[in-house]
Amino acid sequence: MRKKQLWIIVLLGILSFQPVIAKEDNFIANENVKLKKNFNHSTFIAGNRVEVSSEIEGINFTAGNDITMHNKQDYLFAAGNNINLEEVTAKDAFVAGSSITITDSSIRDLYAAASKVRIDSNIDGNVYIGANSVIINKEINGNVHIAAEEIRIGKYASINGTLSYPEDAKISISKEENIKKIKTYKVDTKVKEKTFLSIIVDKVYSALSLLVIGILLLLLLPKFFDTIEKKKENELGKNILIGLLGLIGIPLFSLLTIISIIGLPLGIISFVLYIILIYLSKIPSSYYFGKLLLKDKLDNNYLILTISLFVICLLELIPMLGGLISIICTITGLGLMLNSLKKDS
Repeated sequence: MRKKQLWIIVLLGILSFQPVIAKEDNFIANENVKLKKNFNHSTFIAGNRVEVSSEIEGINFTAGNDITMHNKQDYLFAAGNNINLEEVTAKDAFVAGSSITITDSSIRDLYAAASKVRIDSNIDGNVYIGANSVIINKEINGNVHIAAEEIRIGKYASINGTLSYPEDAKISISKEENIKKIKTYKVDTKVKEKTFLSIIVDKVYSALSLLVIGILLLLLLPKFFDTIEKKKENELGKNILIGLLGLIGIPLFSLLTIISIIGLPLGIISFVLYIILIYLSKIPSSYYFGKLLLKDKLDNNYLILTISLFVICLLELIPMLGGLISIICTITGLGLMLNSLKKDS
């Protein structure tokens, strides 16, 4: 968990070194961001210090070092170092950071991953937390699932569902009668338990990593994305075919050149480039599918990339279908990158 928190801080640090990435109607990024304007659509907000008081009719994507929110939105995705949610309204909130504090808010379901999580607010539904230490001081109407080393349930806290936590966690419960049901679970120390929450957290961090790289690529290589935008919907099969040939052909070429000894350096370089292309493949494929589906609704390339990238990462969580979606996006992205190397006739 700590390594992931350090990684996200590094990523947000990259953003903070960009004095102004962009400032459009629904994409705001700056060193310091203070928003009071209301939005009738989804927004992406990024900065070192971010304070949001806006009412957002859609999804709120916010990333920063220090984040303070006292606003209303449909759904909240927030990632940062220190995150304070004060009088926040959201149907569901997905929050990741180092320290998370939630006060006097109206949230249906909460998903939180951090080193420290403190809840001084009633939660209408369920709570899922992965952290080192957790403090709950208010009423939770649903179930509470915690994966943490230290847990404290305050005297004013109540849980109307089931509280589940690791059996080896250090826990302090002021009034056990305020909890409807308590259940502990055993964590296998030999094989790390892969919970649904941990899978979601992994996906969020993966999406954030690719998003930062994607934003930088949009800034540095606009012509590449212009080329992707020109690809028609009927070229999808062509891109998949090129990507499939690249998926098989590039490693085969690398292997043959490595075996030949003379071509050893070329084989190693081509294989390293292959790994990089596979990792980055979701960026062009997300942009491509986003443009196909959202072009008539949004004209902000940054927001299109953000929404499509997160949607694809969430779709990959679906059993069976998620694996197929991941393969298609990887092959399509690889095909788009290889196809863009060809000069337009």
